[in-house]
Amino acid sequence: DIVVSCVEYIGNNQLRVHFGYENRGKKTVVVEEDGSVVTYNYGQAKKNGVFSFEPGVQEYALSQEFDHKDRVEWTVEFPDGTTKTTDANISSNHCRDIQADLDIIPGYYPPEGGKEFNSKIGAELTALHEAYTVDPNLPGVPEEIFLITGSKVLIEAVSYGNQYDAMLNELAGLGFEIVTSGPSRNRATGWQEIGNLLQLNLLDPLNYARPIYPGVGNYVVPATGLTKSQGDFAMHSDFVRLGYALDGAGVKIGVLSNSFDTRGEAAQDVLNGDLPGAGNPNGDNLEVQVLKDINPASGALSDEGRAMLQIVHDIAPGAELAFRTGYLGEQDMALGIRQLANAGSDIIVDDLSYITEPFFRDGIISQTIDSVVSEGVTFFSSAGNFGKASYMGVYDEEPAPSTIVGTAHDFSGTGDIFQSILLPEGNYTLVMQWDDGSDPTMNTTTTDLDIFLSDDVGFALLGFNRENVGGFPIEVVPFSVIGDSVYANIVVSRASGSVPVTFKYMLFRGGSQFQILEYGTEGSSTIVGHPNAAGAISVGAVRF
Repeated sequence: DIVVSCVEYIGNNQLRVHFGYENRGKKTVVVEEDGSVVTYNYGQAKKNGVFSFEPGVQEYALSQEFDHKDRVEWTVEFPDGTTKTTDANISSNHCRDIQADLDIIPGYYPPEGGKEFNSKIGAELTALHEAYTVDPNLPGVPEEIFLITGSKVLIEAVSYGNQYDAMLNELAGLGFEIVTSGPSRNRATGWQEIGNLLQLNLLDPLNYARPIYPGVGNYVVPATGLTKSQGDFAMHSDFVRLGYALDGAGVKIGVLSNSFDTRGEAAQDVLNGDLPGAGNPNGDNLEVQVLKDINPASGALSDEGRAMLQIVHDIAPGAELAFRTGYLGEQDMALGIRQLANAGSDIIVDDLSYITEPFFRDGIISQTIDSVVSEGVTFFSSAGNFGKASYMGVYDEEPAPSTIVGTAHDFSGTGDIFQSILLPEGNYTLVMQWDDGSDPTMNTTTTDLDIFLSDDVGFALLGFNRENVGGFPIEVVPFSVIGDSVYANIVVSRASGSVPVTFKYMLFRGGSQFQILEYGTEGSSTIVGHPNAAGAISVGAVRF
């Protein structure tokens, strides 16, 4: 087997991957020199790799430097005709035994000064377009920010006032394929040609566009083949089934997650007895009703929804099961909840969190949950498991450094605009939202807040801010820390607006590692979005 041993950060946005192998045999395996190839520099450069594999484990067989947005691939064709490939990028295992420089790596190329001006598509989609023009294969593009299939990215487009139809007409000319339509909310989700993204800035009916950030899955116990899940044992539901002769018969349970069968393994789960369906060895022959799944042509996902259904089937093997993807944005997930309820689901459960759901209001998913619950459905949602990685405050104005537009928030009440934080090695997604009371739905704002990672003197290390007035009040900062922990600061600034505003930031990735070292707000909840719906039963995880 050939593997990625680890990746180390070597400075100036450059990394070095170390490849290794394991030869379980007793003889050295030799391949043709051109049968071992390392591809790098965005696919433009190649070199020969290791072609002689001695018995045993070799962790550092070969190395290659690469840019933080690049991907390195090693392919070996063995004498028996088999071909094996492994690849590395910034998210691969980080080296533990090599001293690395302290640094923060942006999730994608940030705009100059940490803010994108005069742009309807913002820093995220602008950076994606730039990456696409360099290499249409988009190596190193963060999957936690973009949903991409082929040459298209899933976006949400929001029109001005009553210009929704005009916006759709102009988008259609730029390769937009609609997925979900929401004329009452002036917004549509759909697949947009990446090469045409910059032209969206020229569309008069368009207010703004942003990527559909993939739902943050809160990972459950993975599929365990023929083994019963520990959840069944932990809840003593196995005793309930035996003691009261209950198996869930007469109840229909719907699951919302990322995908069900993009890996093509559901049929084998049925034969193993892990899912109901034709051929189930236990006689549970009623198929899982799949209302909508992710198209496998768009790429295989983790099929976490199938794992959830396996656990449900362990606990209530007589229950009827249904699945609907909730991975294509807030509007589509809300539609999925309604469809599961209409299909007769007595219970619906989901494990997704959308970073764009309003922190301070009920969004469309919460509203739909309350609607189906009023009709008799019981709805369970994951609390999120984001720990204490959150801060909330009322904006308190102080002068900002010359590197930042506008004023800055005083975290201390005595003039300190720098909130000290500790960032251990890992991948992070920092999200800030705010409410200035200007829109009861929180779909628009009259305040433009920005958030930065900064050093101790006010130079913005990292920011992806956009001009928010008239749009949704949100900023998103994806980044990684390579090597040793980094001490940095949060700076929140106001570029425009003067009314009182409450803001909140939290981490949707990396929260268990992140530490607020000063001016933290005790009790700042990390349950946001639809798990806060009045009708939802929010469920947290405990170590078992």
